[in-house]
Amino acid sequence: MAVLYENHQWAVTEHGIESVKPAPTYPIEANRLLARHGVGKGKFYDWPIHMAKKTWVDIEAFIDAFSRALRLHAGKYKGDADPDTLRASISEARREAAKRADPQMPVGEAQAPRYPEKEPPQYPKKEPPQYPEKKPPE
Repeated sequence: MAVLYENHQWAVTEHGIESVKPAPTYPIEANRLLARHGVGKGKFYDWPIHMAKKTWVDIEAFIDAFSRALRLHAGKYKGDADPDTLRASISEARREAAKRADPQMPVGEAQAPRYPEKEPPQYPKKEPPQYPEKKPPE
């Protein structure tokens, strides 16, 4: 399968968009890119908002790949991508992603998951296994 564009999490392929390992396998067909009947509720494109709700998704990487896929797959989906709807969908996706991130971090910056505690949990130190010494043959 030909890859037309790729970033660290998403690839735009000849068939649409798909996640890049080690992320879970997540393909989106080109003819479904402009879907607006689900989480977008007719006002936004569904995919940016849908993906912003997933904890494993770097929303900025998805927005980058989604925007490129719209240009590269024009004609494979019904209708034309509306720039105003795209901007509104991206803004809404960033707001959605910010809900699961540090509220002090500006929206749109890469966001890593954080521990709810002040410090990560401390695990007991493991001692290396002790093996008996091998004696040389006599």
